[in-house]
Amino acid sequence: MKILHINPLDIGARGVYSLHNALKEAGFGSTMLVQHKASEDNEIFSIEEKREKCALVFQEILSHLPLKWYTKKMHSPFSSAWIGFGDVLKHIQTAQPDIVHIHSLCGMLKIEDLAKIHKPIVWSLADSWAFTGGCHHPVLKEDPSVLSLPEECKGYQKMCGCCPVLCSTKEKDLSRKVWDRKQKAFSLVQKLTVVGISETIAQKARESQLFQKKEILTIPYPIDTNEFQSIDKKIAREILGLPQEKKFLLIHSRKSRYDESRAFSLLWEALKELQTQKMELLFLGNAPAVPEKLGFPIHFLGNLQDAISRKLLYSAADIFVEPFYQESHSYSILESLACATPVVAFRTDSNSEILQHAQNSYLAKPLDARDIANGIDWICHHLNYKHLSMKAREKACESFEKSKIIKEYSRLYEKAIS
Repeated sequence: MKILHINPLDIGARGVYSLHNALKEAGFGSTMLVQHKASEDNEIFSIEEKREKCALVFQEILSHLPLKWYTKKMHSPFSSAWIGFGDVLKHIQTAQPDIVHIHSLCGMLKIEDLAKIHKPIVWSLADSWAFTGGCHHPVLKEDPSVLSLPEECKGYQKMCGCCPVLCSTKEKDLSRKVWDRKQKAFSLVQKLTVVGISETIAQKARESQLFQKKEILTIPYPIDTNEFQSIDKKIAREILGLPQEKKFLLIHSRKSRYDESRAFSLLWEALKELQTQKMELLFLGNAPAVPEKLGFPIHFLGNLQDAISRKLLYSAADIFVEPFYQESHSYSILESLACATPVVAFRTDSNSEILQHAQNSYLAKPLDARDIANGIDWICHHLNYKHLSMKAREKACESFEKSKIIKEYSRLYEKAIS
């Protein structure tokens, strides 16, 4: 069976890339079409190879044009998907896959292009964009002074308009226009199966007006627990040139995230509570702006994409700290669990599906910096750290191991083409 995955990134979207590789190993003809290719996989094709970079930049500018009229818009991302790449549809027609598996439509296709795909479509949802009028995270307002998760806008359950993310008071604003376009396009798609990568996002999709008549499943992205497993901490630190006697916190910084500013301000605040601890910080990904006199030695490791480097890093760390809160199954959390490294994260619905408080990790009160500090301190001084680590690994193997997830996708694909 031939599966074509549509997503802007390949290895940068680790969950999608892991699914692609697991399907290939299971005997599926899995290929990917991406906007930006970073891997050397011959089964991954990039539209960058077919277009001049200046054309891609121009298209990126055009895609944001409708937002120019909303000068008070929140920082939360909003995509109207009114421009697509014709090359994507041409590639689908040439490749003739049995299934087109969309992971992110934005930046690849316009909404109306869905009806032009004459193959069964599987659409994996990592956020709310597919069933809203354009926002990826439907929030009513942004208030950094409030120590709770942003209140959710429920407009997607009926019909979008007066969009709070756009700070709009008009019923027929951009969100209504995007919502109307989606309603029309979805009605023309013959075979569409919707998959939430978490039960949290799947349930929101079921409650939405746009997807209320669609079949919606919950299947997370898989992880290769043979590839991602713990290495002896002493050996991992020796290879990375890290001191043996310190406690290490690992943080994955993703600059493209809109909640980055608040997430890191909460992290810095939490670390102030731990000034007496002999800890050092490991940063994977883009280096964030670190306050002066933070009080902890910091190691910036950069964007390590290969599995060997990443599992060395997870194994060297004592704790993985996830300060981001607008996430539907952080893949970094899955990698950390697979490498037997406990996690400290905020208690959100999605995090609660992966992490078991006080069993394999610590779930802090939402947006409570002091409780993040409590969690770090609790794991650092846990009397049976090895038991916590073992439970972390068990969770990854029981719930996200690739052979289990591929069986679920195999059943889904077979049903989609029948």
